[in-house]
Amino acid sequence: MHKAEATTYLTTLMNAQGPKVVVGRGRDPERFASMTKTDVATKELMAHMFSSDDFVEFHQKPKGVITGVAYQTGPLNDARFGSTRSTVVQAPKVIVSDTVDTLFCLMNLAPSFDYAETVEMDFWILGPEGERITRAWVEVPAFAFRLVSATEVLARAGALDAFLECGGRGMFLGYSKNGTLVPLSMTRNRRSGAIACDHTLPPIFYFTTWGGETRLKANARLDHEFFSEPRADDAVPVYTATPAAV
Repeated sequence: MHKAEATTYLTTLMNAQGPKVVVGRGRDPERFASMTKTDVATKELMAHMFSSDDFVEFHQKPKGVITGVAYQTGPLNDARFGSTRSTVVQAPKVIVSDTVDTLFCLMNLAPSFDYAETVEMDFWILGPEGERITRAWVEVPAFAFRLVSATEVLARAGALDAFLECGGRGMFLGYSKNGTLVPLSMTRNRRSGAIACDHTLPPIFYFTTWGGETRLKANARLDHEFFSEPRADDAVPVYTATPAAV
């Protein structure tokens, strides 16, 4: 199966009339029923948001559901919860061989039906020693997803053979400045069809001090170290929001 044929559980968010999303599974607390705005402590907010996980499934024709992962998160891309939005993906999960590819699924979701932002992620594929192999970027429209094939990115940069000679292992380092993306990685054996699905928990699960000025400073350093230089001519986009004419 070519990666362009892949579909995920995200197809439930879209139909011919436009995006659909299930915002909640229950009803709001009764004391909020007559309010247009209110202040809620973070602890209480997270208790409501984390009451259940969402399960993201990967479908492969003709077999159906091949793999999936439970994903738990608070509100994404909502201006009511932060004046800035960004995404950092540091995934030491790039595995490439003659029969194996790693796909990074990037989802652009929000709790508001009028959300319409396209999020751009700039990324590097790094080698086993941290060396910079190739750089590219991807645009993800609202209520959509994009699958980034590590094999395809390396091949388009003319770096696939050298990457394989070094063991075919590396890291995906991505950064978006204008929105939050949900990143999942799927390592797929093209011969057997088996898929290992994984995701990375955000820093707030590990660091109580993460957020605010700490996050902004960390992002600024990452941007300076890896993404401040203009992209080279060969750093072509993997996907754009508007497909190129054929």
